[in-house]
Amino acid sequence: MINIAICDDNIEFCNKLETYIYELYPNINNLSIDVFYDCSSIIRNLETQKYDIILLDIKFSGNISGIDVGDYIRNNICNDYTQIVYISANERYAYELFDTRPLNFLVKPVDKNKLHDVLDKAMELCNKNINVIVFKNSK
Repeated sequence: MINIAICDDNIEFCNKLETYIYELYPNINNLSIDVFYDCSSIIRNLETQKYDIILLDIKFSGNISGIDVGDYIRNNICNDYTQIVYISANERYAYELFDTRPLNFLVKPVDKNKLHDVLDKAMELCNKNINVIVFKNSK
């Protein structure tokens, strides 16, 4: 199962991203996409749901930004597994993102080919994290 979350306050943009993903990966039967329109909703959901990839806008109308969500993922729930891809129309945010260790930064409007490249890399990294065998010998 590949779990993807999209979080952006623009409903049309979320729908477009979701459509792109389903078009780019028609053969992945176990693909699940959840869409959120504000940061508070995704943070509440992260208490019970884990995502492999989160496509996350930076600027929201409320008090919480996409950078705050990334910080919550990395520092509050100590999740280094989830691949965070920030998306914004404003490139000036790029330097503020380093502390949350994102996989990438996409500029709006998102190019479908660039999205494909980034998602391929994210899925590759997720699969590398899953395919780990741990065994203990004696003590």
